Amino acid sequence: ELDAIGHEFTHGIDKHNGDLEYINQSGALDESFADIFGVMVQKDNGTLNWTIGELSGTLRVIDNPSTSPTIGGGPQPSVYLVDINWYAGPVANDNGGVHTNSGVQNYWFYLLSQGSAGAPGGVVGNVIVNSIGINNAANIAFYNLVNYIGNLSQYTDAAIGSILSARDIFGLCSNELKQTQNAWAAVRIGVP
Repeated sequence: ELDAIGHEFTHGIDKHNGDLEYINQSGALDESFADIFGVMVQKDNGTLNWTIGELSGTLRVIDNPSTSPTIGGGPQPSVYLVDINWYAGPVANDNGGVHTNSGVQNYWFYLLSQGSAGAPGGVVGNVIVNSIGINNAANIAFYNLVNYIGNLSQYTDAAIGSILSARDIFGLCSNELKQTQNAWAAVRIGVP
């Protein structure tokens, strides 16, 4: 399972860069970055799909987090805080929902990669996101992980960091920056 190997390898990259604390939102971001690069490792081997761990029973569904099976922490939220699937329980359960709440950044990555037209479950708030392609979206996510994410980063920090990453890579008035911000607004963080 290349996606699972890429997922676990990304945890090692995080440990030496952002070193996200494995609890609550920072832990959910850690899981999400691992999911994103699990998808990328599998894609670079010739198979792009939006699931993690499908050979041993799908763990997470990136393009439609609410359909993620229970074994992977799901169903997961696709929008921040207000989604019925957002985990807000005690830390004792899955370190504060790290496997559940990772769905928000996963869905942001899907929207940024593919655009919002025809996205499963629709897009909250009628925000239109135009695709910038999976490679550009992955470049933004990786740049954010190694340059802006810190130990206790929250989802709002990830949004700001990825917008700054898009600016650094593509320029201040670039379409990639605009779509990065739109994708976050679609998952209820910030404005389009």
